[in-house]
Amino acid sequence: MLKWFFGTATLLDVEELHKTVDKINRTEGDSIPSVKHQTTYLKTLDSAVKFNTEAVETLSEKVKIIMRDSNKWKDGTDIAIHWLNYTFYNQSNIFTYIRQLEFAILELQTMVKEVLISLDSTMTGKFSMNLFPPVVLRNILMNVTSYFPDAYTLCVSLQQNNINLF
Repeated sequence: MLKWFFGTATLLDVEELHKTVDKINRTEGDSIPSVKHQTTYLKTLDSAVKFNTEAVETLSEKVKIIMRDSNKWKDGTDIAIHWLNYTFYNQSNIFTYIRQLEFAILELQTMVKEVLISLDSTMTGKFSMNLFPPVVLRNILMNVTSYFPDAYTLCVSLQQNNINLF
């Protein structure tokens, strides 16, 4: 191009210049639709971003609602679990008391059986050691011997089958 300005350009140079200018015109023609295409793409991208923003807002609202509902459900579940724990604790205490009562009743039955056996042996004329503890029996015997005349006393039988007879 400088050759053409200063007058030293040849026909080949001018032809080369025309080719370059034509090439620039062609690429300019290609670049204008490309710019239009980019503008269309930007407009499409803008509407897509707007749509996605609205979708994200909607989804975030739904997530907030789900979180609130799940917190309410968790609170209700926590209350139910605490109630169950309290109930199980009380039931275990009740079962413990029932077992203690059963044991006391079993001991009472055993004692009543022993008293009945002792009374049966007393009715046959033998005094059962289960009826009175040894200390009480000793006190009874001391009271009985205190009413005897001076020359009399109680003595224990020396035979094995009558060892409980005085």
